[in-house]
Amino acid sequence: MLTFLLSGDDMKKEEVISHELGLDIGQEAYELRYFIITDESNYVIAMIVAFTQDDADKCVERALVELPQEVFESIAQDSQYIDSKVVQGPPRLVPLTQEAARAILSSKMAEATARIQTLQDAVDFGEATHEEKEAIIEWKRYRITLSRVDVLTAPNICWPSAP
Repeated sequence: MLTFLLSGDDMKKEEVISHELGLDIGQEAYELRYFIITDESNYVIAMIVAFTQDDADKCVERALVELPQEVFESIAQDSQYIDSKVVQGPPRLVPLTQEAARAILSSKMAEATARIQTLQDAVDFGEATHEEKEAIIEWKRYRITLSRVDVLTAPNICWPSAP
C-alpha cells in the first residue's frame, strides 16, 4: 500500500497529492515477480523481473520459471537451474566462430604490423640495435605465418606464437 508520511493538518494534503499524481492511496502496490529462462543445458540465459501483473502473465504464458526473490538474486555468471535449485555450473566455453577468428586474426595482424613499423623506423634511421634487427625479422615471419591462417577452419585453428 502506498503510504504518505504526513501528520495533523497535513492529512488533507495526502488526498491532494495522491489526486495530482493520479494515485489511488487505497490501492495495493504490485509485488514484483521474478522469472528466468534456461537453455538446453539448464544454464540461466535470461532473468526477467515482472513489474506488473500483465508482465507476469506474459511470463507465465511462455512457461518461464518463476523464482522467489532471494533465489533470483543468487544467480551469477554460469549459474544453472537444476531440480528447483540454482547451482554454479562449470564455465561455458564458447566455440570459436569464423567471425571471432577473423577478429582475433585482425587483432594479431595489427599488433604485428605496429611492432614491425616501430622496429622498421629504427632500421630506417640506422639506429636499430642487433636485437631490434633480429626482432623485426621474427615479427615479419610471424606476420607471414598469420597471413596463412585459414579462419574457415574455426574452431580448429592453431595460432602461431608471437615472438
